[in-house]
Amino acid sequence: MKVKQFTGKDYQEAIQKAKAEMGSDAIIFQSREIKPKGWRRFFYPAIAEVTVVIDEDIKIDIDRIHQKAALTEEPIIYNKNTIFNNKKIADKVNLLSDEKDGGKNEKPPEDIAKGAVEEKTDAAVKSGVELPGAENADKENISRIPDLMKNFCNTLVANSVDTGVVDKIAAQIEAQLATQNIEDEEGINSFCLNYLRECLDVIQPIRINPKKKGNLFFLVGPTGVGKTTTIAKLAANMTFTNRKRVALITLDTFRVAAVEQLKTFAEIMDIPIGVGFNPSDLLREIERFSGSDVIFVDTAGRSPYNQEHMEELRQCVLLARPKEVILVLSATTSRVDLINNYKAFSDIGVDKIIFTKLDETVAWGQILNTVYEMKKPIAYITNGQNVPDDITVPDPAKLAAKLLLKEY
Repeated sequence: MKVKQFTGKDYQEAIQKAKAEMGSDAIIFQSREIKPKGWRRFFYPAIAEVTVVIDEDIKIDIDRIHQKAALTEEPIIYNKNTIFNNKKIADKVNLLSDEKDGGKNEKPPEDIAKGAVEEKTDAAVKSGVELPGAENADKENISRIPDLMKNFCNTLVANSVDTGVVDKIAAQIEAQLATQNIEDEEGINSFCLNYLRECLDVIQPIRINPKKKGNLFFLVGPTGVGKTTTIAKLAANMTFTNRKRVALITLDTFRVAAVEQLKTFAEIMDIPIGVGFNPSDLLREIERFSGSDVIFVDTAGRSPYNQEHMEELRQCVLLARPKEVILVLSATTSRVDLINNYKAFSDIGVDKIIFTKLDETVAWGQILNTVYEMKKPIAYITNGQNVPDDITVPDPAKLAAKLLLKEY
């Protein structure tokens, strides 16, 4: 087994170095940003680091995952835990990785982010400090709710759930409780948790028709929500785990960095990629990749208030006639902006939603607001920049527990 770390001024440079030395069979085990410490942070920029692994045992393990994935149409998320689920291999990789770090056993980025969220949330709850969204609480509306449900409602509001949504949910729960004869606090809390889980049980990840080629998916959304990185994660999962032939098309020609970023990912994953500068280019590339199982189209970020750009995007969607249009939204966006974004893109036709940047917020209430008000299913959530790790099909029970600041 060979484990090596490569650094560069950005992820693209680090990945190029890794590919040049380790070859196309290498697996990206971890990627992270390293910021200078102490006084150096004022003079030196952060650098990107990727840790890659190459070993015949890992190749065998990946082949086993592929064979298992071929038996089902359900999407399987590809990450370190699935590849390195063989404990002997995992220990070997971790040991070598630790040695490269000088023996320092550093937590992976996702664990650090999770710990920061939990620490911030616990501190806020214990100290009585209100979380984001609490300042919008409508105390008069909530005061009419029975005492045993006040904590439930206040927690949702503190977690950025809109007070109007909280009022509707509370009214529906009260009506159902009236027929259940549940009066103790534990019973009501359990009932409320299950009701939230049912509200959030609208999860619909991407499913591919195995009998059809050229399944076309558009990812659309405002600027800065992480569409390009999300497409790279989806493409990696489909390619390595589901054994699908994937092709990429980018329409994000406004930013040179976006095209280069997706091209870099495509080269590493050995996936064909095309660039569309106009609708005719798009149709040509779709035809070129028509033999692929899946085609992902990365669109340019659009301001919902720029009618000209929105119309250009609408025309592309009308011409391409994709299987699904997936709206990518950031969980850090305010409720008002989320609604405005959704309304603008709904004219194009939105089938599903992906929430990104959940690692950058402690308040997940926007997910419930979106499901409850927009009536659209959630396909995936993302919680970091690591490709292909930081994307998952959400669990309704876990989301419900998160909204009530409970462990799951």
